[in-house]
Amino acid sequence: MLLFIFLFTISIPVLGHTQEGSSGQTKQPGKFTSELRSGDNRTLGRFDLLLPLAQNRNTLFFSDIRFIDVSGAGMEGNLGFGLRQIRPNLVFSGSDWMWGAYVFADRRRTAYRNYFSQFTLGAELSGKNWSFRGNGYLPDRKTITLATIGSPGDGGISLDGTTVILGGGGLLAARERALPGFDIEAGVRFDTLENHELWLYGAYFRFERSGTPKIDGPRGRLEYRMHDLFDWTGSELTLGGEVKEDDINGTEGLALVRFSIPFGPGRKTKRRGLDRRMTEFVQRDVDIITFAQDINAPVGSLLGPEVEGGSAGARIVTDPETGEPLNVYIVSNGGTGNCTQAAPCTPATAQSDALYGAGDVIVLVDTAGNVQGDVNLTTSVAGQGTARRQLVGGNGDIALNLSSGDTLNLTGLGGRPTLAGSVQLSEDALIFGFDINAPGTAITSNGVTSANIRDLNITGAGNHGIHIQNTNTALVISELNIQNVGGSAFFFEGVTGPVTVGNTTIVNSAQGIQINNSTGPFTFGNVSIDNATSGGIDLSGASGAVVFNDVDLTNLGGGTGLSLNASSAIVTMNTLDITGTSAAGSRGVDMRGATGSLTVANTGAIQNVVTGLDFDATSNAPLSFQNGSISASGGSAINASGGNLNIVLNRIDATGGTNGLNLVNTTGSLTINGGTTLGEGGTLSGSNAAINLSGGSLALTLNDMQIQNYGVDGIRVDNNT
Repeated sequence: MLLFIFLFTISIPVLGHTQEGSSGQTKQPGKFTSELRSGDNRTLGRFDLLLPLAQNRNTLFFSDIRFIDVSGAGMEGNLGFGLRQIRPNLVFSGSDWMWGAYVFADRRRTAYRNYFSQFTLGAELSGKNWSFRGNGYLPDRKTITLATIGSPGDGGISLDGTTVILGGGGLLAARERALPGFDIEAGVRFDTLENHELWLYGAYFRFERSGTPKIDGPRGRLEYRMHDLFDWTGSELTLGGEVKEDDINGTEGLALVRFSIPFGPGRKTKRRGLDRRMTEFVQRDVDIITFAQDINAPVGSLLGPEVEGGSAGARIVTDPETGEPLNVYIVSNGGTGNCTQAAPCTPATAQSDALYGAGDVIVLVDTAGNVQGDVNLTTSVAGQGTARRQLVGGNGDIALNLSSGDTLNLTGLGGRPTLAGSVQLSEDALIFGFDINAPGTAITSNGVTSANIRDLNITGAGNHGIHIQNTNTALVISELNIQNVGGSAFFFEGVTGPVTVGNTTIVNSAQGIQINNSTGPFTFGNVSIDNATSGGIDLSGASGAVVFNDVDLTNLGGGTGLSLNASSAIVTMNTLDITGTSAAGSRGVDMRGATGSLTVANTGAIQNVVTGLDFDATSNAPLSFQNGSISASGGSAINASGGNLNIVLNRIDATGGTNGLNLVNTTGSLTINGGTTLGEGGTLSGSNAAINLSGGSLALTLNDMQIQNYGVDGIRVDNNT
């Protein structure tokens, strides 16, 4: 009440006594205002009575009595006192201006039938076409318990801070509190019709208290005011709308209708400008801001309950192999909190925590944009273990399968996050559910025994998408989309354990898949590679079994679709489709020096490349592509200078180039199955020699092929046995 005493004290000398006009009426009348605000989530009605207590020509001391009824959310009453004064000669403009100050005592009953009290202090500055105000809200400090239940037991998993706990008969409590805070608002006026005006307002609000999340954000309001309606002097009808946004309540929009009428002495006097605004509706937050926890929400979440007595009766869940406590860290961009859902931290803060150990989980959230920073799952803090760690995207509601075998459910984590940094895997690491944009290599692994990578989008890696080195046991990768990578989307090096790669899409990368010095075995699901500028799949360094389901390479540049150069890999595919752009130097399959084998079980086609299949004198790898076809332009469908061939194809087409089939000094066999009519085995045209069999002892079987428009020889056979 100190501000009320201050306002009343200073009003005495500035007011003197009540001034009378020529008609004997006081200058400013009282005003009654009713307002309705309605939106998708709530509707509120408000009634306001402004009573002049003392005044002179330029100063008004008044009381403001309000009642607010909010649908489904309780009700509130406000009693306020204020002082407004019009002053001349504002600095820099010379025009009149008005200042005001006010104090309110507020009392609210919430939807939970709890009562909270509050003092509101405010001040305002106004000109004819502008206004500025600020309000501070000081509620009582009491905390009211809404509900308590036993904390989860017999397998119930929750979080106490970042620590994973198993409930053991303690209590969870949901509480309601009133939040102190402030708001500031600025407005600007626009003239429209006579006695009409448009006001636009922009505001910022912030409310917070220990034990509750921060509620803050922007607010905008539009009001169209119509004065002296139907010659009813002093009346006012306002139509408008308000929209605000914060992390807790989301975006809320309200339409508003406000109607004011004057009463008492002075009600018939017409007013303009600041004189009219002396009895303007005092703008402040409509109610005492409270926050109520949800007893059914996860512990540690924004809305979740508190653990009574600091997790009394609960047991800390540990990693089964090391015995270290399990922790879950919630990480956002620039987070400054304690790594909980209510107060996220940065990746660096989580990785430097003294308890960060084996089996721990880092959850990325998108509440503040892309998460900046690298995540190295091999980082050891204070001798803690690094195995079985997880890096997870908090996309909506997620279920974390912990190393203990327990499942922790987290809800309300926002949209799919993006990590603007790289990831290094540790032993038995699991990462999933987010996007990566890294300047170098997005994901690296060196010497780990196993890892699981799934559901990732990797974009813009300057080096490689995923680089796996020196892994000798199981590695599982699935559901990846990799785009715009400067090197290889996948680069496997020194891998001697089984690798399984599920459905994968690769777009606009220099190289799709590269395997060097590795025995695997490797198993790939459906693989789609588009616009690989240097090559699609390079198995030149593979020496074990490599299995693909369906392979589809499109828009191949000047490189090789599938390279088995000097490889001893045993490669099997369900289908193989390679479509080039007829770029110079492009090859479908490079078998030069290959000593393993390539088997394509079902259909496929190699087309729009200069060379379809390329062999040399060191090639000794059977190729079976019985339902496949090759179409080359400007080169040879099969280029084999020496080598032992064992090839079965369905169809071959070649246009241009020196030889359609260049089979010089080759041995083994080549069979074109064809069909039932001429041409179904393919067409060789526009070549110097359609088929060159000079030297060698190749057994050649051609069915239903046709040769046309050749330059010198249809079939050239020199020194062939």
